[in-house]
Amino acid sequence: MKHIIYIVLFLISLLPMYVLFMFSKIINLSNKFFFYYRYNITLNNIETSFPNLKSSQCKEIFQSFYNHFFNIILETIKSLSINKESILKRVKINDLTKLKSSIKNKKNIVILCAHYGNWEWLFLRLSLINNININAIYQKLSNKYFNEIIIKIRTKFGGQIISSDKWKQFLLKHKTRSTYLFVADQVPQNNINGKRFNFLNKSTLFHVSPEKTAKLLEAEVYYAEMLIEKTGYYNVNLIKLSSENVTKEYTKLLEKTIKNKPEYWLWSHNRWKR
Repeated sequence: MKHIIYIVLFLISLLPMYVLFMFSKIINLSNKFFFYYRYNITLNNIETSFPNLKSSQCKEIFQSFYNHFFNIILETIKSLSINKESILKRVKINDLTKLKSSIKNKKNIVILCAHYGNWEWLFLRLSLINNININAIYQKLSNKYFNEIIIKIRTKFGGQIISSDKWKQFLLKHKTRSTYLFVADQVPQNNINGKRFNFLNKSTLFHVSPEKTAKLLEAEVYYAEMLIEKTGYYNVNLIKLSSENVTKEYTKLLEKTIKNKPEYWLWSHNRWKR
C-alpha cells in the first residue's frame, strides 16, 4: 500500500506547477466548505496575536493563510521530482557573501528558520550551496511512512537530517565542520529545553537548542528570512546574529517578518499549547 501511495504522489509531482496550484485552489475550496482543517486553532491564533485588528482583517489573514498552506503542500509533493535547476530558479538567496566566507573559513554555522514560506524548499536550496555540508535537525512525524517520504525529499540534494532525539549523541561524535539548520519556532517538549519571550502578544516558549549549539561549536549564526516574491517563488535574506543572544534576536526578527506578511506563517500549528 505504501508503495502505491508513493507512486501516486510521485506521478502528481510530475505535473506542471500551474496545474498543481489549480489543485491547491480546489483543495482549499473543499476545505472551506467541508473539512475545516484546524479552523478554530488557526483563527484563534491569529486573533490573539493581532488584538488590534478588526475581525474582518483577521479573517482576511485566515483566508490568505489557507491559500498559501495548500500551495506549500503541493510544492512539497512537487519536491519528489523537482530538479536542482528549478529549485535554484524558484528560491533565490540574496547576498551569499557572508555565508560563503564562513564556509571558506571552515566555520561551524547555525541557521535558524521558521515555518514560514516553504521551509522544505529552503533546505533543498541551502543543500545546493557548494561545500556547505548541511544538516537539518527535525522532529519525526507520527506517521512512519510519511516520515520516510519527507526524509527522501529533504536528502535528495545531499543534505542530511538528524532527528531531535539523536541530536546530542550526534554532536558528541561529529567532529567535521558543518552547517546546522533549525526550524526554530516549534514548541519545546518541556520548559527545561525552552525559554520564554514576549512573541506575538503572548508569553511564548522557544527552543534554546540552536543557541546552545552555536555557543558549544563557536558557530556563526544566521536567520534565514524566507519572503514570498510570488506564488511558487521565494527570496531568502540571510541575517547574521550575535552568538550571545541568538534566541532573543531570532524571536524579534521572526515577529517582524510575521507582522509584515502574516499569512505565510503556519498558523494552524498549536503553537501556544505550553
